[in-house]
Amino acid sequence: MCWFWEQKSGNSALRVNCKYQGRVKRAFHTACPSSTVVLNHNIQELPLPRAPTKVVSYAYDVAFFCRQYHIDQAAQLLSEFMLDVVNFFTQRWLTISVAKPSVTVFTLDQNEFNRHPAIIVNGESLPLVRKPKLLGIRFDPLFTFADKAVGKVSRCTKVLKVQAGTS
Repeated sequence: MCWFWEQKSGNSALRVNCKYQGRVKRAFHTACPSSTVVLNHNIQELPLPRAPTKVVSYAYDVAFFCRQYHIDQAAQLLSEFMLDVVNFFTQRWLTISVAKPSVTVFTLDQNEFNRHPAIIVNGESLPLVRKPKLLGIRFDPLFTFADKAVGKVSRCTKVLKVQAGTS
C-alpha cells in the first residue's frame, strides 16, 4: 500500500476500517465463495468521498484513508462520508458490523497519536486502534519502527546467549 509512504512532515491521517456482513436475500449469502467477488465488485460502485480519501477493499473489509493537516478536519470529513457508506451498504442488504470497525491515527506527532477522533457509525463512536493489523501485518502509525527494532534485538540477544552457553 503505497499510501503509507506518502506521509510528509506535518501531515496526519486517519484510517477507518469497516467489516460488513450480508443477510440472506434470494439464497445469496456472504459465506459462499463467489460472494466475495460479488461484494468486491459492488465496492467499485461505492460513492466517491468528499475528501482526499482512498478506499481499499479486501475480502470482507473496507478501509478508508483520509490525509489532512488537522485530525479534526479528517474526522469531520470521514464522519460525513461514513453516512454515505452506511446508506450504500444498506441499499445492498449489507450491514456494517458495529463491533468490528475501528479508527487509527497515522501521524508523526506523538501528541496527536493519543487523540481519539469522534467518528460515528450507526450511532456509536468507533474505537481507536493504535497499532492496526492489516492482512496479517502490524503497522506502526508513528513510523518509528521501534517494535521491529526491539524484536530484532531480542532475537539477536537470544542467539548470542545460546552461542555463549549462558541460556
